[in-house]
Amino acid sequence: MSTVTEVFVRLPLSSCSEFSVQDLHVATCRAAPQSQGHPIRKIAGWIPGTVVEDAWEQTSLLACAGPGAGLDVEVSLGNGLTSFPGFEDTGVQDDAATFQGPQGREARWRGLVLLEPGSKLRLCASGSGFRLGLGWARNARANMVLAGPPASCPSEETEALQVLEWIEVSYTPSRKHSDSSPAARSASIELLKPTPRNCVHGVWEPLPRDRLRKPMFWPSVQKCGDSWLDSAGRPCDQPPITRVPPETVRVRSVSDAKRPAAALLVVLPANPTSSGVGGMTPNWELVAALEEALYARLGADYEMHVMLISEEGQLPQVNEADVAAALSGSERAGVVYFLCPQCVVGDFRTKSWLIHDVPFFALMERLERAGFPTIWPHPSHLYRILAGKEWPPHLCLSPEYRVPLTTRVPRSSVVADPVRAAQQAFKALAGLRSFVVADTARQGTKGDATHTRCVAKTGYSWKSEGVAMCDGPEELGSALQVMSSNGWHNSFLVQERIDGVVCEGMVFLLSGRPVGKPRYYRFSSHGAVPVYIRRREACDLLGGAAAQDVAEEVMTRLAYRWLSWAQAQCCEPVPFLRIDFLLAPQAASNVEVWTCEVSELGVAACFEEMN
Repeated sequence: MSTVTEVFVRLPLSSCSEFSVQDLHVATCRAAPQSQGHPIRKIAGWIPGTVVEDAWEQTSLLACAGPGAGLDVEVSLGNGLTSFPGFEDTGVQDDAATFQGPQGREARWRGLVLLEPGSKLRLCASGSGFRLGLGWARNARANMVLAGPPASCPSEETEALQVLEWIEVSYTPSRKHSDSSPAARSASIELLKPTPRNCVHGVWEPLPRDRLRKPMFWPSVQKCGDSWLDSAGRPCDQPPITRVPPETVRVRSVSDAKRPAAALLVVLPANPTSSGVGGMTPNWELVAALEEALYARLGADYEMHVMLISEEGQLPQVNEADVAAALSGSERAGVVYFLCPQCVVGDFRTKSWLIHDVPFFALMERLERAGFPTIWPHPSHLYRILAGKEWPPHLCLSPEYRVPLTTRVPRSSVVADPVRAAQQAFKALAGLRSFVVADTARQGTKGDATHTRCVAKTGYSWKSEGVAMCDGPEELGSALQVMSSNGWHNSFLVQERIDGVVCEGMVFLLSGRPVGKPRYYRFSSHGAVPVYIRRREACDLLGGAAAQDVAEEVMTRLAYRWLSWAQAQCCEPVPFLRIDFLLAPQAASNVEVWTCEVSELGVAACFEEMN
């Protein structure tokens, strides 16, 4: 019977690895041959591999009888790395995991480390010759943080709710600086244990020596594949031989092709920025967070593929047959889009993840017609409503949603006469206001008595880039004229302005329930970077604890209403939803709460919580 050896590969980055531009090469992915459209690369899943026996395996049992008994050690004798038992100046010293490199020679320590799920490690060294490898996050330099195994990882070797993970420390003498000083050849490892979710700060402590183990049962494997690419889609060398947990290697019959439980295709900009998770920027760290969540839930029973987009002209080249070939072998499949639409034509605009909405939605709709649902952010029809800000004019006359009065200004009106278009917008708002003047839900709204203050907005805009504060028809006309010259929007929103806003609150809904307490932020000025504030700061701004409690109760109630509205737009479960609220304190511990934004979370969520 013909058999094939396979190894389970994962993205060699961590959502908390804080990698630098120089370390992006570690984000390798296997590129399968594509016959028709834009290339699709596998970054997680089972691929062909070969179990390798190297010289280090033959000598490791003899190494480190004295110092460094916790790990195996190799020291260079001039012709590569060779095991050197009894080398008393190299190894782990005392009770803490400290390492002393030999003068003028290379050394490496390899083995297993016992960690609580969710822990982090960092290598502390005065010199630049040390590197730390932990599990799948390889080749981190000194003072860079590597995340340990995620919580709830199945099929890992455990000891008392702890997880064994592969660890490797290497030392290479500097060619520019002398390593004669022992301090220049010394390094240590510090451990940050996981903290409760309500604990903001943890404490870094020295890694105890007794957490280290010898790697007697982890095989060395060579990952095979058609070709390999780095994180920017450039050809790169085949990954080096690495040690992996035994459960990530299998031998199966060629005819017995097991279907993975899930398969995802991630559509990602080819050159993303390096902001971290929660920075509202789709990048490799966010992909790593998604992969970690899949592994925590499914173990080695999933596949993840990536499609790197460098220009919007590549979106029409995506072939449904290629996507089907990559995903159709799984029990459940879907697509994650880490791109955001904008009504501007051309290559990537102000942000690497912004792309023209027409080819973007055309791709979403083509893949949905082929039977591949959108996992993130939302099905295309719902995402159009949210990203295009189509919902405010529809619901501003329904007081239970607390949406400021809104009207749309046609682009043609702005092109013909922007001042007249602004006057018509104010006239429309006045008509809406007269319609609801008897509505008690809107009485007491703060604002100018003549109602000349408004907010102009564009759809498919992010953060505050498409927002303008205006006072009177002249300012509004100028703002509309600028907006019409910066994109292909067919209309613009004009909304009554809520005065007295001291901050904004955010409610995150994951899997149909709020996650934690509302979070708060404010702007020092319009267009400035949002400043996230603590709950006690928001409490002072809102007028005290009683006012904050009432405001949070209202926000939570409105969030559930918006979730019901989303379910009316789409019968499939809506796993992600974020609602932003304007908060304007009133007299007698009362706070006006108005809906400001309904979105897909703006990728400001932690995928580990979406299990």
